[in-house]
Amino acid sequence: MRKRSLLAAAGLLVILLVIIRLQVPFALRVKDALSEGFLPFIEFSTRFQGSLQELSQRTKRYTRLQVENTDLRRQLSELSSRVAEASELERENRNFRAMLDFKNRSEFKLIPARVIERDPSNWWSSVLVDRGASDGVTRELPVLTMDGLVGKVIEVMQNNARVLLIIDENCKVSGWLKESGYYGIVQGNVLSGRGGAQCRMLFVDRFAQLQPNDKVYTSGLGGVFPKGILIGNVTSVAPAGDSRKAALYQSLYVTPAVDLARIDEVFIGVGAKPQGTPAALPAAPPVRPRLRSQRPSAP
Repeated sequence: MRKRSLLAAAGLLVILLVIIRLQVPFALRVKDALSEGFLPFIEFSTRFQGSLQELSQRTKRYTRLQVENTDLRRQLSELSSRVAEASELERENRNFRAMLDFKNRSEFKLIPARVIERDPSNWWSSVLVDRGASDGVTRELPVLTMDGLVGKVIEVMQNNARVLLIIDENCKVSGWLKESGYYGIVQGNVLSGRGGAQCRMLFVDRFAQLQPNDKVYTSGLGGVFPKGILIGNVTSVAPAGDSRKAALYQSLYVTPAVDLARIDEVFIGVGAKPQGTPAALPAAPPVRPRLRSQRPSAP
């Protein structure tokens, strides 16, 4: 292999010496002929080299753009997370301010609590809160939010308490209809199958004049729930069951004022404040007695 290389080099050297010894015009013609012969290869090489350089520059630009794109995506993700965090903090701040204002205006002594667990056997029946005996919580205390009544405390531990929701059938509240002044018993009706958790207001006078979306409040009777806490709105009249009871009473469907599926923070009422009842809470209208003779006869 080495001998062949030496022979090729020697042959090329001989050709160069011959060209040098030729006359100048003939040498120029040979040079021009060689140049014309190699010109296409030179042009191809030049174009190929230019293409390689352009490809290399494009590859570098693509790599740089890819890096910049990845960096911009990361920055956008970080900014989106910060915006979401800021929005959540703003929402929590507004909620806390509203809760503080509600606590200050309320006629009740309120202990704020956070829902930390829901009953796994029945999502709607009860929740566990992070306040207990060490915070002054006892059984049978009312639990509410800014929107209305949530339920009552049924079990107390040292640092936690279990709250029975008003839509549980075991939770009964004495309620009154603000617009008409009639009383009744509000009982949970979670399995009503009427498009969501509801309550029923039982033993309402048959002749009660109901208005659309009448509001139902706690009456204060029974000693568990103070007067004036919003329970919910009347949505419809329940179909009559026993005909004998139907002659005296009617039952109503009540939609709770509080979205019990989404509660996070609640208040536990531990008593009344020394000052008087604020104007913000409604007062039960007086119920005027009516003579039996004024009632129309039952069909």
